[in-house]
Amino acid sequence: MRRRHYSIRGIAEALDRSVSTISDELKRNRVKGRYVADKAQHKAYVRRQGAKYQGMKIVQNRKLQEYVEQELYDDQSPEAIAGFLQERQRQLPYVSKDSIRRYITSPYGRWVEYHRSKIKRNRRRTKPRMKPWQDRVFIDQRPSKINLRREVGHAEVDFIV
Repeated sequence: MRRRHYSIRGIAEALDRSVSTISDELKRNRVKGRYVADKAQHKAYVRRQGAKYQGMKIVQNRKLQEYVEQELYDDQSPEAIAGFLQERQRQLPYVSKDSIRRYITSPYGRWVEYHRSKIKRNRRRTKPRMKPWQDRVFIDQRPSKINLRREVGHAEVDFIV
């Protein structure tokens, strides 16, 4: 349609897509300033293949995979694992927190994902729990001289309305 000099708006209407989608496609898949459908198809294929194998660095290195899985089963976060690999663990290659997250959701990490879904997460409480008062004396157990109310501080008033 582009070779037949259709406008972007005309292509969008014909394909029932948004104008921005067509515009993005034409910009993203240009080769030497021109959009060629066969080359655009190939570029999309290569991008998809690259996306499919993200997070495979963990799967390709057995020791790294065992280490990451063990840490995840011990309820460590991907951020903590990545930080430890970067700072202290020199025998294993570094992987980012995003790669670890992709690994968890990949077919290789399904059991880890299942395990992590079963963990009951602690929620922060908005109000701290009240502790029961220790050593309190009830009104009916107070000393009788308080009832005379001769000292400052012994007056008692009921403020319940």
